[in-house]
Amino acid sequence: MPAPRLSCLSTQLSGGGALIGALDLELVTSLAKTSTTIVIVSAFYDVGFLRLLAKAVPKERRVKVTFEVFVHQAAGRRLRVQLKELRSALAQWRRVFRKAEVHLVSSGALFHSKMLLFHRPKDAVVLLGSANATRAAFTENEEMMLRLDGPVPSQISAYLTQIRTVAHPIAKVAEPRIATLVAFYRSGTMFYRPNVVASFRFDLGLPKEMLKRFANTPRLIPGISARASNSYNPFVGIGQAEDADFALDLEGDEPKGGGKVSLRPYGVQTCYGWWVPSVYAAKVRASVDKASAGRMEVMERIAGALNGVAILDEAAKRFADLVTFAEEEGVDLPEAAGARTQRFKSFIERARTRMKQQVWMDRASKSYLEANVPEVWADPLSAEEFSDSFFGDLEYVAAGSSKPFLWKALTKQIPALLDGDDSSAIRRKLAARLKKGWLDADWIAAGKDSDTDL
Repeated sequence: MPAPRLSCLSTQLSGGGALIGALDLELVTSLAKTSTTIVIVSAFYDVGFLRLLAKAVPKERRVKVTFEVFVHQAAGRRLRVQLKELRSALAQWRRVFRKAEVHLVSSGALFHSKMLLFHRPKDAVVLLGSANATRAAFTENEEMMLRLDGPVPSQISAYLTQIRTVAHPIAKVAEPRIATLVAFYRSGTMFYRPNVVASFRFDLGLPKEMLKRFANTPRLIPGISARASNSYNPFVGIGQAEDADFALDLEGDEPKGGGKVSLRPYGVQTCYGWWVPSVYAAKVRASVDKASAGRMEVMERIAGALNGVAILDEAAKRFADLVTFAEEEGVDLPEAAGARTQRFKSFIERARTRMKQQVWMDRASKSYLEANVPEVWADPLSAEEFSDSFFGDLEYVAAGSSKPFLWKALTKQIPALLDGDDSSAIRRKLAARLKKGWLDADWIAAGKDSDTDL
């Protein structure tokens, strides 16, 4: 068997004569167009990329083509999404291709291989390297793949044979038994603070000397205090004091207009937000939604206040008072009252525009947002930071006098866990328990005793 021809491809670094070729979507779709068998092996994927390759095969040829996909099997909330989207895509592919299969690979560790194999009538092309089966890999990232043209190397065929022995057809995938810490992490759901913070403090842009004068004088201008003397609270003086407190500090756990939300009973605090077992996510979500409804009512009242002229008239008066105060103190301001007022008008107009967007309002009123556990395991530093923060928080819980529901659920399954255990001991004992296999059903049900904690 002749050796395959070898070349190097890159998404960003192609060039250098004929030494490095271009790696892009045009290349892979052109290869798919003439293939009789397409095999995709990838740690991560997006369905859009898979559909792009499938669509590249001419309609009249699809009845003669095999389309096969092997991707890493997710867990928890992510697995449910994965099964739904891939089963939907597979049903469509099976209607048009001679044969179509989607397999999930879960062998305990992260399935991290990346390979595209295109069988053609007279030869084959193998792309082997760093690029996942995602559009971002071929359009945004810096990726490198080796290209093999000719007969499929026996080593590649042997590898695919091995993959098929551990892969699971997606139709047969059920809830897996969790056996490793990474799989355990993935079985949860993340709750994090929204990155849309509705802070309506207006930056006054005052010099340091002016800030010192504010700190050393009892005189106050409504909306401007010694504590926050470089910002102006536009709600003071227009009958929105309580709403103003809420608007200026949406990150508080117990703001005006919303009930208290604490994730401690069901969550572990990590560097990426609160990790909550998926079986308890509905409990947390209900509490978040209840609090968010109250916060939304306040947000809507704030939006109404912003639409009035009183907020602009009041600000003009306060900025004039600010100039008078500066003159009395002998401090030169870099900005005249009229210019500051004009800048404030622009500030309010941006706030009005933002609050007309329902998506922004929804996010800003949420005490927490829900997301998948981030896939950080390919980056050793990020994975270590996540894991250290995870067990660091459990160590804090273990040392406390009041034990949250999550800790009680863990100790019921792991009697070896003791109050006062450090992070290393907790990690070791959990890892040992996971070797026996862990299912969502192993989490004890959230009972009424825990209701008052949220």
